[in-house]
Amino acid sequence: MVVSLLSTKLYIPPARADGVARPRLTQKLQDGLQQPGSFALLSCPAGFGKTTLLSEYASLHKGAVAWLSLDERDNDPIQFWPYLIAACQTVHSAVGEAASMLFQTPQPPPDDAVATILINDLAGLDHNLTLILDDYHTIQNEAIHSALVFLLEHLPEKLQVVVSTRIDPPWPLARFRVRNQLIELRAQDLRFTASEAATFLNRMMGLDLTAADVSALEARTEGWAAGLQLAALSMKGRSDIAGFVKAFTGSNVYISEYLVEEVLKRQPREVQEFLLQTSLLEPLNAELCEAITGCTDGQSMLLALYRANLFVVSLDDECKWFRYHHMFADLLQSRIQWSLPAEAIEVIHQRAADWYGQAGLIPEAIEHSLAAKDYDRVVKLVERIALPMILQAHVRTVERWLKAIPKERVEESPKINLAFAWLNLLRGSVNQISPFLVRLKTIFSGPGASDLGPSLQGEWLAVQSKWSSLQGKQEESRDLASQALQILPEEDFLVRSIVYVNLATTYEQMLDYNHAAEMFQMIVRNARAIGDSTFETLGISGQARMELMQGRLHLAFEIASEGIKRMEDSGKITPFGATLYGEIGQINYFWRRLDEAQKYLRQSISSSGHSGYSDPEIFNHVMLSRMAQMDDDWEAAALEVTKAHELAQRIPPAMIREELISQRVRVELAFGRLESAQAILQPEGFAFTDVFSFPDLAPGSAVTNPVGLLYNSALRILLLLAGLKKDQSNLKRGIELADIILSGELQCRHIPTALETLLLRSKMYATMGDDSRRLKDIAAALELAETEGFISVFVEEGRPIYEGLRAMSQHNSLGSTRLDYIQKILAAFPTSLRSTKETGKPIMSNFKVDKKVAELDAPLVVPLTHREVEVLQLIACGDSNQTIARKLVITVSAVKKHTGNIFGKLNVNSRTQAVARARLLQLLPTDR
Repeated sequence: MVVSLLSTKLYIPPARADGVARPRLTQKLQDGLQQPGSFALLSCPAGFGKTTLLSEYASLHKGAVAWLSLDERDNDPIQFWPYLIAACQTVHSAVGEAASMLFQTPQPPPDDAVATILINDLAGLDHNLTLILDDYHTIQNEAIHSALVFLLEHLPEKLQVVVSTRIDPPWPLARFRVRNQLIELRAQDLRFTASEAATFLNRMMGLDLTAADVSALEARTEGWAAGLQLAALSMKGRSDIAGFVKAFTGSNVYISEYLVEEVLKRQPREVQEFLLQTSLLEPLNAELCEAITGCTDGQSMLLALYRANLFVVSLDDECKWFRYHHMFADLLQSRIQWSLPAEAIEVIHQRAADWYGQAGLIPEAIEHSLAAKDYDRVVKLVERIALPMILQAHVRTVERWLKAIPKERVEESPKINLAFAWLNLLRGSVNQISPFLVRLKTIFSGPGASDLGPSLQGEWLAVQSKWSSLQGKQEESRDLASQALQILPEEDFLVRSIVYVNLATTYEQMLDYNHAAEMFQMIVRNARAIGDSTFETLGISGQARMELMQGRLHLAFEIASEGIKRMEDSGKITPFGATLYGEIGQINYFWRRLDEAQKYLRQSISSSGHSGYSDPEIFNHVMLSRMAQMDDDWEAAALEVTKAHELAQRIPPAMIREELISQRVRVELAFGRLESAQAILQPEGFAFTDVFSFPDLAPGSAVTNPVGLLYNSALRILLLLAGLKKDQSNLKRGIELADIILSGELQCRHIPTALETLLLRSKMYATMGDDSRRLKDIAAALELAETEGFISVFVEEGRPIYEGLRAMSQHNSLGSTRLDYIQKILAAFPTSLRSTKETGKPIMSNFKVDKKVAELDAPLVVPLTHREVEVLQLIACGDSNQTIARKLVITVSAVKKHTGNIFGKLNVNSRTQAVARARLLQLLPTDR
């Protein structure tokens, strides 16, 4: 089900031909918004003509204008953003296509995800676009406020934003003022001047007031347009105009209450009743008004009110849809509470619910049913659309409806309890689900369970299957899912699709990859049969990811590429498209096609929102960090992984948490921050104080990719500890752990992490001086990687692996590995390794060397950063700290810090020793 959007909210109110032109204000807006990066805020109380002014501005503006009229129902990101995107698409249809797909999944997107995509889309526009957000004061959601601030802080050059509101939004307005980005119009700006008041009262309202009377009214209303309008309506037909003006006094609130009553009293009884009864509706059309009031001339009545300037606003060019001025509606609704009994008001809401239900506007029907306290109808309607809306991320709205239903009605409805269960399961709130599971168990095991039918029985099994999977009971989850599929009717597509997805991931966790692949294919077939692109893409991405984890790069590339082509050809970029693009990006990374990798990772971000998660953007920064690392640019690597970590703090990732942890550890170790690296792994159960300890991992245990990444990170810390402390006791334990990890990774067939473990064990053997086993592990990694063409996993491990590969190629100890494959890997290492003078020294088991020389010639455990190499080169030239600081444009204290890092990494105590060790390690030219 797709919740329809009301096109009337996107309609630009037409400027009235007989209205009051306000060129001083429209020109101020026009001039201010010409400055790139600026936006306008119209902030003042109700009735000052904000909407009227903006409609005049829109009619005069030469560029494209998108309009969105906001109300209380938009106070939810899942409602707000689709409307804002739809407003932009009234001008540029392609804007926000990728962002729209974020709202087709169970979990809401990250706060600034939609804003980011819109910024990127709008930045590419050929023409300017002015976006007007009217009545923004109805928005109170912090997530929306935060995302709008993000948008305003990164405004594309072609976008101008205008916001009208009764109260200032909680934005950093002072900061925007300092930056000269904010154009403000407030009450003192919008109040009518004496000239504008005269035009309004005499020409527009049809009065014949003297200049003195106009001046008096303007002064007493303080130029408040609504007060002037109410006064004009009250004066019509009066003979003593001067007396009325003289008696006219009071504050805006009291004036409005008094004058609305005066206006209402002067209307015929049928008009008064019409106004009061229809004040509960927004928007209005003739058919709806007739259903509520029982009148037969709803269109004539609405047109008459509109032409009489009785606070009625047209929402379309044909004058079919209308709304009341919000201030007028508020006052009418206040009056109806004491002028009609509660039962009569509930009848109005019931009639509205009837009309909306028959029109297929189910959410609106639910709202009026709740207002009417017609909970029988609420339950029936919510049962009908709860799951489809949850799967489209309308979680907050559905939750509000469910919580509004009395407890006794909830207990009676299995469908409502199932909705509560799905609500919590699909958004990960497992702590909140127990009461509903207990209630459902009672319902489905009770005496009337057999009468509930196969749809409900199957859905209950599906919920139990999902719950069992989250608890790690995979066999139980599989059996329950299979039972659900046996009894669910074919037409229950949504529930069946959820079951297939859960069953596929369950089989995968059970290492039953053949059945998992069958389930992913079943998801795709079923989705294609009914044209559901979201579930089709989900099935394809799931299968591609599974093949990627097993190291089948070519098959994963083929599956994901076909999925992307189908998705792009259909023009339906679903949220799960981000996963497909990310998979292609990662495969290209493994092949060291870095330009292609970055291209697809960027596409992953632009279509991100896999269930509203932040994974694509975080993953992109992690991969960029790894790319910088391969080029020996550790400063860039640190910058990217910091961005990933900061984003993860705000929006925790769902699937790539361990990838981020692993890269953070690598970067911390590269900068010699051992304690920081250890602290990253401490919450995961690792300790490195006296004796190395780690979470229990029994021999023979399956080790999945996430688990393997954490244990490999621990091995990296052991390597550094062994290099710094010359203590190999923990390193021996690390090798034993690597044996267990590798066996478990191969059991899961998670090849990328198994390759990393092999190469780390090779480096540990090298540190222990066991060159035979060191080269044996490199050879095993080559044999495992050659068929699929892995390259980057070798390059990431730096000089020890480079020199091992070079020695193997020079001494013809390749085993079954082709020489051209090794040469391709060697050519991928950074220039800083390949451009140094080749010594040709064999690294073989029979290579004898003095122990002290071997210790000095041992490869660096922690590589120097780009900046440290620059400092080292200037130290070799004999430059002082002050000279180095001047040449590199840094502070002397920074030079001292870099020098200290260099000494620590080279294991030396002086500049002379540092230069000598660096030349021995070929970090500096030997002829200097």
